[in-house]
Amino acid sequence: MNHNEKHLEDRKKSNRRQVFRLAVIPSLLAAVIGYSGSALAVQGGVVAAGTGSISTNAGNTTISQQSDKMVVNWKNFDIAKNQSVTFNQPTASSAVLNRVTSSDPTQINGALTANGRVFVVNPSGVMFGKTAKVDVGSLVASTLDTDDKQFMEGGKLYGANGARALVLDGIGGNGVVSNEGDIHATETVALLGSQAINRGTIRAKDVTLGAADGMAMETAGSGFKVSVGRAARNALAANYGDISVRGGNVELSAAATGAVLATVVKNTGKLEATRAESGEGGSVILNSQQDGNISVGGRVTADGDISIVSEPLFKVPPYLDGTSGYSSYGMDNSHGITVASNATLNSSQGAVRIFTQSGDVLLNGRVNAGGYGLLDVYGNNITVNDLISGTNINLGGNHDVTINAPIKAANVLSVGAGWDGSGDLIQNANLSGDGVILGGRNIFQADGVKTTAKSLLSLIALPGGEGDGKIVAANLNGSQVYVTGGDVTLGGTVKGDYEVGVLANSLKTADINGGRILITADNAVTNGNIRGDSVDIVGGDFTLNGDVKAKNDVNVYAIGKQAECDVSTSCVYVTDGGTWGFSGGSITQNGKIVSDEGSVALHADGALTQTALAKTKAAFDVQLDSFTASVGDITAGREIAINFNPDAVRNTYGDAVAMPAVTTQVNGKLKAPVILVPEDTQNLAGNTVGYVATTPL
Repeated sequence: MNHNEKHLEDRKKSNRRQVFRLAVIPSLLAAVIGYSGSALAVQGGVVAAGTGSISTNAGNTTISQQSDKMVVNWKNFDIAKNQSVTFNQPTASSAVLNRVTSSDPTQINGALTANGRVFVVNPSGVMFGKTAKVDVGSLVASTLDTDDKQFMEGGKLYGANGARALVLDGIGGNGVVSNEGDIHATETVALLGSQAINRGTIRAKDVTLGAADGMAMETAGSGFKVSVGRAARNALAANYGDISVRGGNVELSAAATGAVLATVVKNTGKLEATRAESGEGGSVILNSQQDGNISVGGRVTADGDISIVSEPLFKVPPYLDGTSGYSSYGMDNSHGITVASNATLNSSQGAVRIFTQSGDVLLNGRVNAGGYGLLDVYGNNITVNDLISGTNINLGGNHDVTINAPIKAANVLSVGAGWDGSGDLIQNANLSGDGVILGGRNIFQADGVKTTAKSLLSLIALPGGEGDGKIVAANLNGSQVYVTGGDVTLGGTVKGDYEVGVLANSLKTADINGGRILITADNAVTNGNIRGDSVDIVGGDFTLNGDVKAKNDVNVYAIGKQAECDVSTSCVYVTDGGTWGFSGGSITQNGKIVSDEGSVALHADGALTQTALAKTKAAFDVQLDSFTASVGDITAGREIAINFNPDAVRNTYGDAVAMPAVTTQVNGKLKAPVILVPEDTQNLAGNTVGYVATTPL
């Protein structure tokens, strides 16, 4: 072969290699493209029940459904960003179940459209990416599956009325359903799995994020009702995005076991529920069962109710266990509820209910229940750290209730702590309402705080359990103010326009102002002034350091009791060895007692002592009844009567009784048209005007 021939042969070989390369490259590219496309494109769809057809044109797949219900089994139901899947269904209530058999999660990053109900079931997970666009009648994305027969029949029969529900079973799987895209549905959106998470936008009539290993779904009517059943380990129902419904409800619900995730229901985004024009729907529901806590941040608004409930009970719907009602299996784990510091909860026309049977409630965000709704909070320990407002507000704690931020009720505010003797009410901020009722084992109000009621204001601390019914009150203001407790200290101003009533074992007061004033105590010390239309003080021993002034009558009754005692000026004893005697029932007056238009009556079974600072004045009469008396300045428009009260000695055994040598001393000036005193009265002030030294009749 010469040189030219060899050169020609080399060129032929080179051309053949180039042709081979050019032929192979497209095949390799096609293989690569085909592989990439199949990873993000629906694949292998087979109609398993019902009738319909599937057609694909490039990246667009169309499913034409002919029967009312249809089941399609897919090897792959992924939708890439530039791809679409469209369902043409007979009616808006027609349903198609898309069951994915792949071991990989379904990834939807493109467009999914349908005029009816679309179910996407993949036990490995269903994920809607940031570029996903969903526009359907209803969407159910689930890692929990059901069988073809149930789906085609509309669910499993239960009850006597022919109702049906789809039973969805996760079989212990841990698949996650999540959304980062944009989902719109005319009716319902339900994300169901061991974890159901939204980071994107969802718009629908009803939205449910359900986390459990078993659920039931009622599909009759226009919306779906989902009930969580068997608990999933590490269950989580969470919203970090934006969910809005109109005419229906938003629900985040989890049934968890293991409590590896302390929080099983969580919101940091936006939950909004508005009512339809006909008034239906408009509620937000956050619910956890069995284990785990609820955390509510972000913004939650509802025309209807907001319900946040954490229960230690695992409720199995009747269509899951075959019974006629709910079965409950008790658990004893943490079920706390926290409203985060950045949160706002607002119900414009409904109620707000925050309830945990065995956990604590921490309210760090703002909560409001407007309209005619009730704001109802119940838990073990309740702590309020931000403003709470509403029409009617009720806080009930098994143990302590601590209030560090204002609470405002348009109607009634009721706060109860440890009624069984196991908790205290600690108030560090102002409270107000048309009516305010506060109760607990003990009540402690910080200095300077105000509790205000337009009508009734009541504080009740009952001795018993681990408490002594202690009340330390600050400023109380209402039309009718009532304080009932064991050891009571009224450290601020108490004002009751119509009436103030105090019932205590031991009492210390500052200023009390009002209409009718009624005080009953075993012993009391008044360090402030008491002013009212009338004043009645009844009980054991009284020390009146402040002034007592009334438009009408002032009555003070100090009642003694039989007891063992020693010889003293304030104790009458029997001389048979002092085995019994009579003590208490004393009055010590250090300030002024004045009745502008009425009379003053001071009755002491024991000693009545008016010090040098004491002055008593009445428009009509002043009457003093006591076993012994030391009398100060008294002025009366009509009569002064000072009586020895022998009724204080109740000697029923005929024993000799030791009596004091002097029963009455007059140390001040007595001024009245008529003055009546006992015969043995010591007149130490030289009274002459109107003075009659005789025993009153």
